[in-house]
Amino acid sequence: MTKTTEIQPGQNYLEYLDGLRAVAALWVMLYHAYLILLGFPDIPWYLGFVDWIRHGHFAVGLFIVISGFCLTIPITKKKKMYPEAKTFYLRRAIRILPPLYITLIIAITSQIAYQILSKNYQKPDIAAIIFSIFLVQDIFPNHSYPAQWLWTVNLEFRLYLVFPLIIHFLLIRGPYIVALAGLVAGGILTAFCAFYASYKSWELCSPWYLFLFTLGIYSCWVSHKPKISSIEENSHYISIFTFIILIILCKLIPISSKLGVILLPFSDSLLGIATAYGLIAISRNKSSIFRRLLTTKPLTSLGKISFSLYLVHLFFIYWFQIAYRHQDITNNKYVAFIISIFGCLILAFIFFKTVEEPFISLLSKLKSRTVQE
Repeated sequence: MTKTTEIQPGQNYLEYLDGLRAVAALWVMLYHAYLILLGFPDIPWYLGFVDWIRHGHFAVGLFIVISGFCLTIPITKKKKMYPEAKTFYLRRAIRILPPLYITLIIAITSQIAYQILSKNYQKPDIAAIIFSIFLVQDIFPNHSYPAQWLWTVNLEFRLYLVFPLIIHFLLIRGPYIVALAGLVAGGILTAFCAFYASYKSWELCSPWYLFLFTLGIYSCWVSHKPKISSIEENSHYISIFTFIILIILCKLIPISSKLGVILLPFSDSLLGIATAYGLIAISRNKSSIFRRLLTTKPLTSLGKISFSLYLVHLFFIYWFQIAYRHQDITNNKYVAFIISIFGCLILAFIFFKTVEEPFISLLSKLKSRTVQE
């Protein structure tokens, strides 16, 4: 074992996590704009890194690992489930559900408005709306959902339901067994999903994300240990090496191919491992160049509205696509792409200020009341 200095979180301790959230949210937004407005154009070999945008699916895995990491931070200080399960569920519900349901209402309204404008009214899929309300739309993918992209939030919220159980297991067995158990449980669920729903639709339910969630929990716990193993001391090398393997795999076997879809659990797991060990390295090394990059003001500011950006970016992209094709806003699709990016960011900021921030303030008041009691 190699002795290291235990992390003492400062005032800006979470800033690099905000920066990482910003990277994930930007990745998703650029992916959708790239797909809808540009249609994945051929990229010259010397701009090959730009084509990595087409792998926006990986941003979801990034969000899942970050979520597991962030939720575990207070556990590392208290050495127990904190807050207690009932309070934890209440806080998660206040933080996630109101913005989610408001997004769903906007999506339904937008869908009706588009049908009226196009004079192509269709009977709404009531089952899809019900499944969206109860956060199971990713389990029943064969429906016309008004906000298909919200499947990731559905999945993540269900992971919150098992978080107290995972933490109970963590405190008894430790982080390594938790990560191993996440791998086994995720593997079993993936096998069941492949048998029940076939691999063609498992991208939406992604049961292997349970493993990525436990990787986030593992990486947070290890990051706060006063002593870590020699392997974990080299977390930055493990992270870089794993990410290189992922890049090579995606180059050889495109995710859009049949084999690429079948290998999604493996490629997502590689991303989870790279992210988990990257977080360990960044957390324990304050002078890390990656940490300095992630704590730049633009990224940390964007990270604070990343949830809003994820929720509403497709509204602007879809409606802007309709407008610029029918109203002659511009004939240059690349100009349209750039305009859409700025439009998404402005819309996300407005949504954050009017919808998300009030519930964050309410949550802060409830936390203060809990501490006083």
